[in-house]
Amino acid sequence: MDGWVDDASGFVPGESWGFDLSSIVCPTHFWHSDDDVNAPLPAVKRLVSAIPGARLTTWHDQGHTAPSRYAEQVLTDMIAAVAAAH
Repeated sequence: MDGWVDDASGFVPGESWGFDLSSIVCPTHFWHSDDDVNAPLPAVKRLVSAIPGARLTTWHDQGHTAPSRYAEQVLTDMIAAVAAAH
């Protein structure tokens, strides 16, 4: 239960993550569905806006497990990001 509470508190606007999200300097990309009831899109958008240079790919009506169904796209995006950094 403690793990779920820790995770869920990260979705509350203004709740501390225990570190400054703006201090993240590595490339950050989120992949998310607009109808994910377990991790609401507005919470993810707050993370994206707080992390410098963070990117967001959003799928429509794909639910919480969308990234697993779009694994090829996620991996392709990750490989492209690594290639662009070198």
